Amino acid sequence: MSEDLTAGMARLDDMLSEARRELMATRASPRDESGEPAEPVRGLGEAADGLVKVTVVSGGKVEKIVVNPGLLRQGLEVICEHIAKATNAALDDLRSKVSAATDVSAVDPAALSARLQDLQDQSMQQMSQIGDALSLVVARMRGL
Repeated sequence: MSEDLTAGMARLDDMLSEARRELMATRASPRDESGEPAEPVRGLGEAADGLVKVTVVSGGKVEKIVVNPGLLRQGLEVICEHIAKATNAALDDLRSKVSAATDVSAVDPAALSARLQDLQDQSMQQMSQIGDALSLVVARMRGL
């Protein structure tokens, strides 16, 4: 009986470990339906009536910033403000595209993985306590 419980605990631990590995693999490299690396999703943003354009890609990285040379006369501080506005617009665009493509609210894979690890640790501790209690009951029954 105790061996069956130990084997069951080991299988549960293996399944939860595999689920965490798959989650981390998904987080590390998004794939398309064929298993190939997915093309990054791009978000576009503009400011200053299109004189500043920013492109961001999935993962929140800035891919490209284009500033029309005519804007250079306005000074560095103004240009930086426009770049910030265009970047924020591009990030908003990216979020809406990712949300529409996945139809899932933003999920933090790292937080989900940490929660899964906590769940695994907790379940293993509880299963161990149950196993100990069952072993004690069996030992007492044999002693009667």
